[in-house]
Amino acid sequence: MATGPAKAEPEVEVEDDASDELSSAKKALCLGTVGLTFRSEGYPLNPGEVYEVAFDVAESSVIMWHWHVLPADDTLTFKASITPSNAGTPEADVAPEMRSQKHRSNVLRVPAGRCRLAWSNPSLLWGRQLVYRVMVCGEAELADEEKRLRMERVKQVASSVASSFAAQLSLAADSSES
Repeated sequence: MATGPAKAEPEVEVEDDASDELSSAKKALCLGTVGLTFRSEGYPLNPGEVYEVAFDVAESSVIMWHWHVLPADDTLTFKASITPSNAGTPEADVAPEMRSQKHRSNVLRVPAGRCRLAWSNPSLLWGRQLVYRVMVCGEAELADEEKRLRMERVKQVASSVASSFAAQLSLAADSSES
């Protein structure tokens, strides 16, 4: 049986933030101080309705999200995917379709392309409320933030060392005067 050429799968890397402590820059991403943040504190999903958050990433980026449904004992169907911008690469699941009350992603590295997160209300009778937060940041911006935070820490240490040294000099001067 003849088959067509193999299609390349986009590379999506998962950073195991459970085993490694998140870097300061990734913490800044979580706090929304770098990159873009999409959020809702209670988007109403009618019975059978689908809600989608779609956005383009111009470069390799880091994304993460968390969401939950209200009332808390209800569920939504969720799926996240990316369609890379390089031609010929098909859409790939970043998070396969699942039915859940809540979900928190790991830190994911994705190629440039179009990201799509979709929630659907499986109930045919009852509405739901979706509370979500999606954070995305280009890797270059994240690296710049990490560098800035590192320099800030170096300045704090240098200032602390200088203050300590000045205090010791002052004590030495006081003791030599007596």
